[in-house]
Amino acid sequence: MAKEINIQPSQELRFSFVGDKFAIRFAKLNVDPAGTFDVVVDGVPVSEDISHYQSPAAFGFSELVEVDFGRHDVRIINNSTSIALRLEAIEHYRSVEVLNQGLIGTASGQWLSGGALLSGAVPAGATHAMIMLGTNDRSATSSPRQPSKVADNVESIVTWLLANREGIQPVVYSPPIARANSEQGGSATYYFTASEVSRALGAMCARKGFAFVDFNAELKAGDLAGTDPLASDDLHLGDAGHLARFRLDARLLTAG
Repeated sequence: MAKEINIQPSQELRFSFVGDKFAIRFAKLNVDPAGTFDVVVDGVPVSEDISHYQSPAAFGFSELVEVDFGRHDVRIINNSTSIALRLEAIEHYRSVEVLNQGLIGTASGQWLSGGALLSGAVPAGATHAMIMLGTNDRSATSSPRQPSKVADNVESIVTWLLANREGIQPVVYSPPIARANSEQGGSATYYFTASEVSRALGAMCARKGFAFVDFNAELKAGDLAGTDPLASDDLHLGDAGHLARFRLDARLLTAG
C-alpha cells in the first residue's frame, strides 16, 4: 500500500536532523498552477517557490538541500491555499565524523571540568560523546577507593557536557570486564572490580536519566569475530577490543 505525507494547504512540516544534506521527494499534482513550497533551515530560507504543480500529475520529483554539517531545524512550508503538498519521502544523508580523544593512563578525575582535558576533547557542535572511564581508577592511590567515586566523576562530566555543549548526547559506557587476577578487587593492586564500576555507573545513569551502555553485554559475536578483546595485561582493550568498540559505536549511532 502506497504511503505519503500530505502537508495541508498553508500548513508546514517541521523536523530536526543532524548532518549536512537531505532530499525531499515529492509529487506534482494537477490542481493549483500557483502551488509552491519553501524550505527553511534554522530560520533561513534555503529553497523558495518550488512548484508542486504539473499537468498531467507526476511523481518522483526531488529537491536536494545542502547545509553546513551540524544539528538543524527544518520547516517545509506549503504555500498553496487549495492543495496539499504530497511528500513521498525525506532522505537523510548521514555523515559522521569520529574523534578518538582517549588518553592512555588517565583516570576519571583527570577529566573533570576543572582541567583542560574535557573542554579540549569535545568540540562545540559535537553531537555525541562516548565516555568509557573507570579502568585506571581501580588502582588509584587517593581516597575514596570506591566504584561510587567513578560514578560521581562521570556524573560531573556528563552534567558539564550537557550544560556546555549544546545538543550533545553523552553516552556512558561501562569499562571492559577484566580477566583473572586483573579483575580481582580488594588487593594492593586493584581496590575494586570492573564489574563493580559497571554496576555503579549503571545505577547512576538510571538515577539521572543518562544513556548507559553495558559494554560487555552489548558486544555481539560479529563485533569480535572470534578475537580476544583484551590486551595482554587482561585489563585494557587491545586492537581487537577497540575495533569491537568502534563497531558498537557505529551501531548505536546508526540506530539513532
